[in-house]
Amino acid sequence: MAKSFRKLKRKAQKALKAVQNIGAGALLAAVFICIFWPAMGTGVDLPFGGPEEWLDRALDVTGLAPASGVQLPESGPFVCALDVGQGDAVLVGDSGHFALIDTGTPAAAEEMIAALDDLGVDRLEVLVLTHPHEDHIGGASRLLEEIPVEWMVLPDVDLCPELSSYTYEKLLVQANMQEIPGAVPSTGDSFALGGSTLSVVGTGLAGAKDYNQISLAVRFDGPGLSFLATGDAEEALELALVASGVSLRADVFKAGHHGSDTSNSAALLAAVLPKVVLVSCGADNDYGHPHQGPLARFGMVGAQVLRTDEQGILLVTPREDGAGLTTAVSRESEAA
Repeated sequence: MAKSFRKLKRKAQKALKAVQNIGAGALLAAVFICIFWPAMGTGVDLPFGGPEEWLDRALDVTGLAPASGVQLPESGPFVCALDVGQGDAVLVGDSGHFALIDTGTPAAAEEMIAALDDLGVDRLEVLVLTHPHEDHIGGASRLLEEIPVEWMVLPDVDLCPELSSYTYEKLLVQANMQEIPGAVPSTGDSFALGGSTLSVVGTGLAGAKDYNQISLAVRFDGPGLSFLATGDAEEALELALVASGVSLRADVFKAGHHGSDTSNSAALLAAVLPKVVLVSCGADNDYGHPHQGPLARFGMVGAQVLRTDEQGILLVTPREDGAGLTTAVSRESEAA
């Protein structure tokens, strides 16, 4: 009953916002056509700024600008790192087909769900949980309550038999009660997302002493865009991935372990050669992530570095002409 009420409330709020936006959009269009359109691109300033600044303000005031600060493309592939503090949650998709890789911490769950709602995500075809640490699976319980999930890709906890996770075990019980199917994958398993594909390229190290070393590694491939995520895999697991011979080359790389020096080895980066690196970490976090060593190595391969702690939500899409990538962020870095 509570779940149904929450969903009904969310639908009512979205419907009300849509009605409000219709009226606001009509008013904005009339004002824009009559006043701003003739001045656009002329360099003529209106009171309190040029027409471009007025338009940006009008979009914010009327609520027509996306609340998340970024807008997903209507078609084609994308990679979007959500701002979940000291955790990971990366949305990938293509033309309305979505998969989420990890779910951040319990504390960031509501913000993550709100961001997904703002981005227009009302269903996930695949939910990947790379490993059972709370900063990667902590928001999954609330996510399953709010957003339908068709399939869960799960880490192989039997590779690390000496450890256990109450949060993870509780999550599996919840998924079973909600009849959400899922399984531990094999390397090579893949899932179609529109015109793109999400594939498993690594499943962890046997006899691991830490959950980081059972992290699933997945890649996302679409027209003009490729992406690799390795969870919190540390150097030994990274070297095993490189030695396995699987394809690791990718346009975009999600920095391993939030940009820790225990990950992001030179050998892995040489295999990936990313153009863009997404670092998901919390502002002023206790771990000092991202560390200077990985940042230097990202620079050595010529990658552009985007950070959730400085720039919020991070979006990467292929350029329409196919000649490179386009990036967008929900807020500008103070350091920029």
